Amino acid sequence: MTAYVRLVELDVLRGWAVILMIVFHLCYDLNYFGYVHIDIYQGTFWIYFRNLIVAIFLISMGISLSLAHRPRIIWSKVKKRIFMLTGASLLVSVTTYFLFPSAWVYFGILHFILFATLFGLFFLPYLRISLIISIVIYIAYHMKYINMTWLWKIVDKYIINLPIYTVDLLELHWFSFVLIGMSMASYGYHTKLLQN
Repeated sequence: MTAYVRLVELDVLRGWAVILMIVFHLCYDLNYFGYVHIDIYQGTFWIYFRNLIVAIFLISMGISLSLAHRPRIIWSKVKKRIFMLTGASLLVSVTTYFLFPSAWVYFGILHFILFATLFGLFFLPYLRISLIISIVIYIAYHMKYINMTWLWKIVDKYIINLPIYTVDLLELHWFSFVLIGMSMASYGYHTKLLQN
């Protein structure tokens, strides 16, 4: 059995993402409760700041996913991760449903990571071209060829009424960042990124 070597640098990268997320949510809460007045929803800085945090999380997730299941998928790890993410996602949805009934989270960052974990497994045999696929997804989304509006309409019509606005929503194009991380790991570029 091969010993699992943990990449400290990857943990540090994720740690920075967590710190930045705490800063963002602190500012969000201060603004929400009226202690400060900032345009956290539409302000250019805050939009890019949030996008940076999400990008770091998802790229590091892609790196982890690729490294954890090389050379083959370890299903015991997958099952444990799915169980934990499903529980955490449901907790977020239920909690926000009671706190923000008109804007509760039905597909936030944890829901997306759950989706990306499952969907990302299908790309493990194609890591060498995942960077190209990520570029195609990103461009196609921004050219409005792909989106998740159709899915939300089906859910809203047949399963549960979704709010017009939600406090956290990740769209499909963010999966391209997971693929970037997976591609970096497959070529070994993650070591250059993390050790510089």
